Amino acid sequence: MPLASSRGFSLVEALIVLAVITTGLLALAAVALQMTEHVAQSRRHLLSAWLADEGVAVHSRRPLAATAADCLLRDVAGCLETLDGHGRPASTAPALVRRWRVARVGAAPSPAWSVAACVLPADRRATAGTSPVGACVARVVHEVWP
Repeated sequence: MPLASSRGFSLVEALIVLAVITTGLLALAAVALQMTEHVAQSRRHLLSAWLADEGVAVHSRRPLAATAADCLLRDVAGCLETLDGHGRPASTAPALVRRWRVARVGAAPSPAWSVAACVLPADRRATAGTSPVGACVARVVHEVWP
């Protein structure tokens, strides 16, 4: 009977166990990092949707007037505001851009209006192209005449 078999693990066996444990820990770390990124992305999407909904609510209460047709797709004066990462107005280094569009969809005496708002990251607003990147909310508002 060899003497080595009664003394425990060999160096090769210990290295194999260490490699398996290290691989498992690295896999767990990668999953934790991925979950952290998903949570942060979900937070950004939720904030964008909430700010878009807030924009629609604010612009639905004002006296309604039609805006330019491409207000949601590009920066147009009068239907754009810049926000910080918490949704507060920011004039320098904005994190988010909120755009809105108001369009008449009905005729007098009781016209309806489409009010839409989109919130997107400020650094992606130039590359939004033909469809905005971020969260958008739209509502139909009926104007009631006294």
